[in-house]
Amino acid sequence: MSMLPEARWVLAVALVGGCAAPKAESSPPPPPAVSGEEPTATHTFGEVTVTDLGLLTGFQGAFQGQLQHGRAIVASDFDLDGRVDFYLGNPGDFSNVLRNVEGPDGRPRFEFVQTLVEGELAWGGAGLDYDNDGDTDLFITNGGNEGIGFNRLFRNEFVERGELSFTDVSEAAGITGPVPEGETEPIPVASGNAAVTDYDRDGDSDVFISVNLVAESAFSVQICSPRAGAPSLEAEAGRDILWRNEGNGTFQDVTYEVGLADARVATRNSSWLDADADGDQDLFLSNVDTANEVMLNQLVETGVPTFTTGNQLLAAPGHDLSFPLSAVSTAPHDLNQDGRMDLLVFSKASSQAVEEGSPYLAGHALWLNEPSGWRNVAQETGILDRFHDYQPGVMGSQIGDLNLDGRPDIYVGNGGVDTGTVDVLFISTGGPDDPLAFVPATRLTDFEAPRQAGLEYPVYPYRTHGTVIVDVDNNGTNELAVIEGGPAVEWWAREPNRLFEFDWGTAPPPFVKVKLVGDGLTVPVDAIGSRVMVHTAGEPSRDFHETVQVGHGFSAHVLYDLNLVLPGAEGVEWIEVTWTDGTTDVYDELVAFGDRVVITRGLGLEIDPE
Repeated sequence: MSMLPEARWVLAVALVGGCAAPKAESSPPPPPAVSGEEPTATHTFGEVTVTDLGLLTGFQGAFQGQLQHGRAIVASDFDLDGRVDFYLGNPGDFSNVLRNVEGPDGRPRFEFVQTLVEGELAWGGAGLDYDNDGDTDLFITNGGNEGIGFNRLFRNEFVERGELSFTDVSEAAGITGPVPEGETEPIPVASGNAAVTDYDRDGDSDVFISVNLVAESAFSVQICSPRAGAPSLEAEAGRDILWRNEGNGTFQDVTYEVGLADARVATRNSSWLDADADGDQDLFLSNVDTANEVMLNQLVETGVPTFTTGNQLLAAPGHDLSFPLSAVSTAPHDLNQDGRMDLLVFSKASSQAVEEGSPYLAGHALWLNEPSGWRNVAQETGILDRFHDYQPGVMGSQIGDLNLDGRPDIYVGNGGVDTGTVDVLFISTGGPDDPLAFVPATRLTDFEAPRQAGLEYPVYPYRTHGTVIVDVDNNGTNELAVIEGGPAVEWWAREPNRLFEFDWGTAPPPFVKVKLVGDGLTVPVDAIGSRVMVHTAGEPSRDFHETVQVGHGFSAHVLYDLNLVLPGAEGVEWIEVTWTDGTTDVYDELVAFGDRVVITRGLGLEIDPE
């Protein structure tokens, strides 16, 4: 099947996928049937064994009798039982919340909880505690590459009611869409990801929406208007949105006020991070087909949270943060564990592309945040070695420690529209004092999903979108959760989700889990943007760093315990937390390997008895 031109494609999908009414309640689907088929698929390479647990655990996504059009994934503990649950966003299909429960064999089982939206173009999702009540709420973005729509906010009722359910509070919160100047009603836009942080340090988590600028002809028909007489779409179609949390259940569009409304370009999957190491949260704008921009928060410098361009200020001599121009996904992480946030910018350009003015080869950019300036070290670290093998179509991508060496690994997912291409896995190599380096290990995850009897499966490889690296069974080793699926308008593009479990053939290293809780006054209860450093005893002693992030990778978000793998450690000497309000606390209480540590701003550290 050939790809439609962009304008026709967006309009066609918007008209077909549209904006069905939200589904606050839905009957649970039947449990996965594995009779007659193998419930798992396992591959072994040397000492490493990788198992796809998607079908066995119920994560594969065969809801309402069919596989789904996967895009967004949110990993969080929605019911506060210490186990990671999921929201799966499926444009044109059912977007569901799944609860993680322990199965009879000790493995997790994912039970259907609720369908939040049905038929909408549910492209992105983010977990945040917008009302500071202690449970994770859900922000759902609609549109992406496939159309336009209104965004939605679902309040988690677990703390209030004692049961896991979500209520649509979108209109009351005022987040459905931007209101053009001179108008009073919101309009639908092509929203990509939602990135969350407390940019203004007022104790509430705020939300930035990357908006895709699509061809003008795509907006020649008013789609999904909440009421008659809605304003024209043209003025706001390409503007990103910064929603400031007012702390009273509502949000205010402050995009113009803070200086983020000037760029009228296609923005996708942007990320918050402290780019200049001054303590406040900056914003990296991932702009497809145009220069990327680092927008520096001026809160620490001036006392006012406004943004100014920082590309030239931050880049090391000979480097240019504008590239790659084909950026589709970003993932911040402290890659070299030096206490400063780095950034991986994933490119979906052809391996033969030459970007005018670029000092780099075609491919991804791996930006190391160094005191002397940001350097792109993609080529020398090895992540461009296989770039020609998996183009075009890079979308779902993520960073996290899979091989348990204390350094993050890289998963590059491919979401090409017409056909899938193999996802690429890069594993970190070398010791903690060696230069950052990766080796291709794609063979570990390059195999088909297990099949459920009675379902039709597409040809492998699939189309990867939202991806998270998280410990689903609380044993200290991370799993890789991948949501798969093609364009929402095509029935044949429903695909099986994957849940990869890794056995590296060696005893796992020590670990601790850290959950940060803000005070809701100067730090949001969800503590998004706060950083943890674990200082370990040993020869030598080492520092391990992690950050609470929401808004990284392609439509993928984790708001859960920080799982710090501590290879070579002989003990934990202290834990240091740098909160989003700029304060730092140090905790030297006795912490044992395997502990789940809960640190609450102003109340101290406690060991979770569970």
